[in-house]
Amino acid sequence: MWFVHLDLVRDVVNNNATGLNLMTILALATFLAGVHAKAWQISLVGVALALCVPAMAFVQQSALFMLVAFGGLVLVGVMLWASTYAQRRKAEQAA
Repeated sequence: MWFVHLDLVRDVVNNNATGLNLMTILALATFLAGVHAKAWQISLVGVALALCVPAMAFVQQSALFMLVAFGGLVLVGVMLWASTYAQRRKAEQAA
């Protein structure tokens, strides 16, 4: 981790890549600590951290897209609820 923070490396890599590199190193170290201690629980935490690294990279790259997609899903849900509510109200008034 110290090597990643050296000025020579920081000039080449941006802050996002530095964070992902540090998370990968932490995941590897946690997994190896679990292997050496023969504790599968610690190794499992290392694997979970390693699986979170690509997820974090995806979120960093597509945060705006996910926000717009979520907003669209909420809007579609509200429209469906409103139309269903209106149809129920019509049916109650007709009866």
